[in-house]
Amino acid sequence: MESLAKLVMLMVLASLLSGPIAIALTLIKRKSTNLTHIVLRRLLQSIFLCLSLFFGLLFLFNQEMPPVIHAIGFYALVMSYIAIRREYFPTLRIVALLRAKFGMKPHSATNGDKTSLFGPVMKWRRNSHSGGKDGQGPAGQD
Repeated sequence: MESLAKLVMLMVLASLLSGPIAIALTLIKRKSTNLTHIVLRRLLQSIFLCLSLFFGLLFLFNQEMPPVIHAIGFYALVMSYIAIRREYFPTLRIVALLRAKFGMKPHSATNGDKTSLFGPVMKWRRNSHSGGKDGQGPAGQD
């Protein structure tokens, strides 16, 4: 009985941690020129994605499991989706496509000549001064 409890604990732990680890592996710079670095990162990421997908599907679609385990399975599937999308499809915008299909207007914030269809554009720049059209100071007043 003790080994069965350890096995279940390892399965739940793998489903909870493999998705975030795969997401963390996507944060490593993709523009590396070292082939072994790229292959090793993708291999590790595929192992964690397979674990997350397997245990997520197992926990989500098993009817005899309690609702908490179904939630853990759903969490594992969502985390693996995020990791796959970040690594292999970074420009795919599913939410914007769905909003356009249902006739909802996309977010359109303007900052000078720039418009963004996917959310607000930052008002302040990274070097800690404004773009000049925010109403702050003599240069920003129109």
